Amino acid sequence: PILAGERALRDLVTVFEHTTDYVVQADPRGRVHYMNPALRQALGIGPDDPVHGFDVTRFNTPETNDLFVGTILPAAQAHGVWTGETTVYGADPRVVPVNQMVIAHKGMDGRVQLYSSVMRDITDQLALRRRQQQENARLLQLSRRDPLTGLLNRAGFEAFLEQHRTTEALALLYIDLDRFKAVNDTHGHAVGDQLLQQFARRLERR
Repeated sequence: PILAGERALRDLVTVFEHTTDYVVQADPRGRVHYMNPALRQALGIGPDDPVHGFDVTRFNTPETNDLFVGTILPAAQAHGVWTGETTVYGADPRVVPVNQMVIAHKGMDGRVQLYSSVMRDITDQLALRRRQQQENARLLQLSRRDPLTGLLNRAGFEAFLEQHRTTEALALLYIDLDRFKAVNDTHGHAVGDQLLQQFARRLERR
């Protein structure tokens, strides 16, 4: 059993040494005991440079340090683990968004002896998420606007009413363009479209 446990520990260390995730272990005072190669490279620390006693607050952003004090450490102490999104400094130093897991290792007396943290750079995922949000907003805008005039269509008008349903009073103005059919018949639909666009711009200015 001891040999099997030692092999499992060696295998786990091998995983830490070769993963592209950032792995760090620190004592309750924040002094580093271990830092894997991926994190060393991200921070610009050489593979043979000593890190024992390195303070983890140095590569956390101020927001992350505050989150550690107010949320992360209390949650890890109470439940054994905390997961969420935070930010750390890279070597630039640029701010790197990460998905982070913090594990509290407790001794026989129930006190935390060591914290392990595994972080994954989510810069690309956040960029993709922002692009998807922008595209969804663009599609929603298109679905609620008339493509010719840019004015609200029926779906957009109903959404507008829903947003203002608690408003005490709303005014509705119904406008009809006289002899518009004659413009289309005489000058063509292209001219009719231009007339609608100019009329829409006048409405928006008012």
